[in-house]
Amino acid sequence: MRRPLEAKMLFPAVMLVLAGLIYLSINSPIIAIGAIGALTYSIILAKTGLWRTMMGTSILISVLRSGPPGSLLSEGAWYVLQFGPILIAWLAILSKKPDHLRRSDRNVVLYLTLFAVAALATNLTSLAPSSTLPQSLLLVGMSGFLAFTYTRRWTSEDSLRGDVAMVFVVVTAIQLAGVAPIFVGQSWPFDPDYGRYRGLFSNANYAGMMSAIGIAVGIYLLRVSRRGKLAVVISMAVLAVGMLMSGSRGALVALGTGIVVLMLSRSGRKVVVALVSLAGAGVIFAALIYPQFFDALDKFFLRDAASADITSGRLDIYAAMLRLFQLSPFTGTGFRTVEVLSPASSGLAGHNIYLTVLTETGLFGAFFFVCLAIAVVSASGAGKAGRPLLLVVVTVAAAELTESSIYGWGGPTAISAWLLILAFAANGRFLKDKPAFVDGLMPSKTPSEILPKRLLASSRS
Repeated sequence: MRRPLEAKMLFPAVMLVLAGLIYLSINSPIIAIGAIGALTYSIILAKTGLWRTMMGTSILISVLRSGPPGSLLSEGAWYVLQFGPILIAWLAILSKKPDHLRRSDRNVVLYLTLFAVAALATNLTSLAPSSTLPQSLLLVGMSGFLAFTYTRRWTSEDSLRGDVAMVFVVVTAIQLAGVAPIFVGQSWPFDPDYGRYRGLFSNANYAGMMSAIGIAVGIYLLRVSRRGKLAVVISMAVLAVGMLMSGSRGALVALGTGIVVLMLSRSGRKVVVALVSLAGAGVIFAALIYPQFFDALDKFFLRDAASADITSGRLDIYAAMLRLFQLSPFTGTGFRTVEVLSPASSGLAGHNIYLTVLTETGLFGAFFFVCLAIAVVSASGAGKAGRPLLLVVVTVAAAELTESSIYGWGGPTAISAWLLILAFAANGRFLKDKPAFVDGLMPSKTPSEILPKRLLASSRS
């Protein structure tokens, strides 16, 4: 059989590209690095598809923007680099039509939209209009993208599962790039002010929160996939090391809360035992390779022992937000104004998304925010058999008790957190007639997998 012309040209083309890269590496290393990066990016694009590649790119750019490289470009340039891929991903699903939307799905989209409208309406009474207008318009745009993704992208379980795996891969790669240099003697991954691990992120709290979310997603992947378990386990060990070295109490509490929820089922308790064993093995391995590993943990615990306020000033921040809430209890102070209106001594962010929403959008916006949360849980079918993404959402929800990041679109956690939250809701479409997760990590077999087809047909007749 004659091979197609395309197949015949593949080997010479690869050799030509390699020869060009070798030439560039000798004469212009910077161009060679750029060419290798472009080639790698093209391979990823061809392998994973346009939507996943664009979303992974946006998440990566958001991390770089928030971290040390953020000073290299202007804010406008970072916005283009971060939200340009999201626009491309939106265009990629624009022509698709919604398929089999449930009433609960329509409720999710409805309240996602109504909260965005409520935030936009705060421009009428905002105490800082210059901050509210651009941020509320960005919220409207991102809510539209999320609504299209929710209704048009996740029409099959494989698509949803692959997108969740994409978030896990990107988060793991980012943390690996931050953790690995530590074991060869590099100090830049540590915060120069506090000595805590931050990796590529702007601060240790972001690093810890993303690790906690990544570990929760890893547990989900172990429960729903039969392939790549070893890679997932190794990745979770990297994330566990990063989370511990970050010393982020919010991340530890968030993941711990999710694990408590997971322990309510018998299969969940077995997962917890495996997770604790994995974390212990990861810590021992890290300590053997990098003896100073425990120094980062000591700094974390010694910081709390030396401080009379274990909340790191968060109680003062919450008190300041409640005072701001009293200025405009019904319509709020304006979307994304807490950072502008907070006293200099109280910090830059609200560090609690629930109080932040209440303060900035008032009772009016908070009502739609609560309705959105209820709609997400309702759409997820959380009371049915199989709740593998519940741990992820509980971890995000608990983390937001000490953070206010899911509406900070310029930050590294917002888009990934919202993709996981809405994936949790969309997963309810695929739970019908599915078996429950039992003693192991994998679901029990269905009758069609156990009984011979002839016997199964006769029993149904």
